[in-house]
Amino acid sequence: MQVNSFESRYVLWYRKAGFIEREESENSLFEWGHRLEGPVAEKFADNHPEYDVQASGSWIHQDRPWHGANPDRLLAPIYCDDEGNDWVGDPEAILEIKTSMSGYGWENDMCPVKYIAQLRWYMECFGLSYGYLAVLVSLGDYREFMVPRDPNAPVVSMQTGNQEWYSIGGQEMLDAAMEFYDSLPGQLSPEGFPPDIDGGTDTYELIRERHPDILNSDIEVTPVLALELNQALLEEKAAAAEAQRMKNLVLEIMGKNRRAVIPTADPKKPIIVARRQSKKGGKPYLVTV
Repeated sequence: MQVNSFESRYVLWYRKAGFIEREESENSLFEWGHRLEGPVAEKFADNHPEYDVQASGSWIHQDRPWHGANPDRLLAPIYCDDEGNDWVGDPEAILEIKTSMSGYGWENDMCPVKYIAQLRWYMECFGLSYGYLAVLVSLGDYREFMVPRDPNAPVVSMQTGNQEWYSIGGQEMLDAAMEFYDSLPGQLSPEGFPPDIDGGTDTYELIRERHPDILNSDIEVTPVLALELNQALLEEKAAAAEAQRMKNLVLEIMGKNRRAVIPTADPKKPIIVARRQSKKGGKPYLVTV
């Protein structure tokens, strides 16, 4: 199981080991996601008067020093006594807030799995049974999802009632995190045990950054490594060609239609496979979902 779905295991290890620092994104999407967190939280509070939506902070599990959480909001139930007085209980759920300009990953009542993993990680830290994902898509499409801590229970769309299952989480996630923690320097050995090189693009960028100089020298590699590299590049080329062939086929089948869809029981909610679009009236191109 991937310990952290936001970056590769290799990059995460080097950051947690203290060799690199996390670079905070400075792009406009990150900025506006942060700026819109408050309004989205207010919308959730309007929809859920049963909760006192509380600001949160950074937390560490009392028995697991490697298990931290910094949820966007904590949700405490509001009770009313026999005399009509309201009082607030202890937090019983977590609210995590997201924004998305394109809606990619949120189609058809689905959630990006990395956000399910993030929320379940927080719930495990607090020992809470459920939480919510609230997302604002394209500055006008607000959605909520109730997420149970138990990976065997479904994630429920609060708008449609649709249920989806995401297997990530639970004891398997905690075991993977503990194994990862033990691999860091100073735990089981002074140097630690770096993970194997993986296929993450962020891994590639980190390796480039770690070795910026180019010396006028050679290094010998084994014929096996050279063969494996060549084979992987050939397979990459073949896969790219096959992907392009399938795009061509779908585009031809679509003709002048805007979308290619798979029908469902609800005619108004087909599963979108691909769509045709153009820029400034130019030749249409295919966009896959």
